[in-house]
Amino acid sequence: MENKTKIVLCYFFVGIVIFFAHCTRFCSYPQQGTGFAWSADSTKDAVLQIFMEQSWNSFQGEAITVKFVKMNDSLYRMEDVVDCKTFMNIYDGEDSLARGNDLYYNAHPIMNYFKDKNHLYAYVIHPNPPYDNFLIVIGNSDAYKVLGGAYLQIGGKIYCEGKEIEGADVTSFQIIEVMRKDSEWPVVLGKDNKHIYLFDKPITNSQSELFFIDKPLTTKE
Repeated sequence: MENKTKIVLCYFFVGIVIFFAHCTRFCSYPQQGTGFAWSADSTKDAVLQIFMEQSWNSFQGEAITVKFVKMNDSLYRMEDVVDCKTFMNIYDGEDSLARGNDLYYNAHPIMNYFKDKNHLYAYVIHPNPPYDNFLIVIGNSDAYKVLGGAYLQIGGKIYCEGKEIEGADVTSFQIIEVMRKDSEWPVVLGKDNKHIYLFDKPITNSQSELFFIDKPLTTKE
């Protein structure tokens, strides 16, 4: 009877140690950054909350729950890939210091690119649900260049809002800032020697009517 009691107590204490080790690991994660916050699901696995609405650095409203990381066409649990202690929105780092006083970016933070000490991640926010529940590994954590707006260069590819711009000419690609006709806020577009891009697609003639923009590089419908 005494030995049985010792065995039960042993399993009990082992369970307590495992539980607190898991909680300590999770609770050591940074809790939030620009546009995101960490939490845990019912199984204590780490999940990432990406906020859909923001106003002057105050994040509110609907949040997207991200539980997985897509790497080499396979899905992994968040905590099996992401180093949450170094995880951050890339625009919280030195990349964004130059725009620290820019009212537009302070009011409209970009929430498509994150990194940790190992990887660079993209999250594509769809305009309507269902939303993806995974981040995508798109490169090494230091193998990118912020071009402006939501445009990023990663090696020989250009991305906008987490999506690769198919056919973009990297050598001539640049960003241009134009004014909307119905707003006081400027918008950042992409441009190479073939097209002007609205997000990840060549801008069409009808779309260009929304901006004060040159016509020669627009695309027919």
